[in-house]
Amino acid sequence: MSQQFHLLDQQAPGLVAELCSLSVVQQRVILVSVCRFMNTQFTDLDPAARGLLREAAVKSALSDDQVGQAHSLAERADTQYLALQERSAPEAEWLYYFSQARLLSGLAIGFKCHDCTGIADALYEFSGSLANPSEMFALVRSSIKQLRNNELPRG
Repeated sequence: MSQQFHLLDQQAPGLVAELCSLSVVQQRVILVSVCRFMNTQFTDLDPAARGLLREAAVKSALSDDQVGQAHSLAERADTQYLALQERSAPEAEWLYYFSQARLLSGLAIGFKCHDCTGIADALYEFSGSLANPSEMFALVRSSIKQLRNNELPRG
């Protein structure tokens, strides 16, 4: 990947370059570690979204059909969030759908793409689903360090 600016660099400077320095297999390990982390962050996910997140966290993969399902669910959640926001619904109400849309978009992008830009896009989407993504970014940086030391990341 050329050293172009990525939106993720606004939140986690240098993280995209670190991701791109890893092999595709190592990038997938990072993605799965983040999925495991994300699975602990939500208590009220839509059952279909929870199922996809668990599948990604446990099996380290999503099928093409599951990626398509994540994408469709993300679009539906985005539509719901925008409709609620246009109706001036309380923030907590539309934020629920916004967070799910970002999470599901991250799953769809992360498991569809096979390069560091796709992983960076997925992490950017995941970060949008969290009130404070700093713990997720710390996990990613720690995992990268462990992978560079030929250790499997915890998480």
